[in-house]
Amino acid sequence: MPYNHPVLGVPCMTISEFWAYEAKKEGVDVEDIMEDYYSSLVQEEKDSANQILQNKDQVLEMLKQYYEADPEIIEFLPVEVLEVSDAVVRISSRSNSTSFTCKVNCNDNKVRWLKYSETHYGGSYMDPPDFDCNCEEVNSPE
Repeated sequence: MPYNHPVLGVPCMTISEFWAYEAKKEGVDVEDIMEDYYSSLVQEEKDSANQILQNKDQVLEMLKQYYEADPEIIEFLPVEVLEVSDAVVRISSRSNSTSFTCKVNCNDNKVRWLKYSETHYGGSYMDPPDFDCNCEEVNSPE
């Protein structure tokens, strides 16, 4: 049964109450609506990973933003993405993460393999939102 939050004074539901409410609203079983929701998340993860694998311009933009964020330590800057592999996207209710490995031409005329990862945390009642990003040079795509 929905209740008023003792501190915030707003109506709240437990997770199971939420799913039951949504299922009733849609006229389906709770299991069906949950299965549809989680299946759509899995499909969105696959579609996002495929987009990264196919969109070298998007990958290059992500890499440039990473390397240009701290101009004091730039040793090189990616200028062309040659290949993208191992793209993985994970989506949950509070956080999203993306990682991939790519082969790039750099402004110092060297070809490098880079492993990129980023995590977005949406925060909670107690914790603020957070973003973490990392990119490191690797010897091969493994």
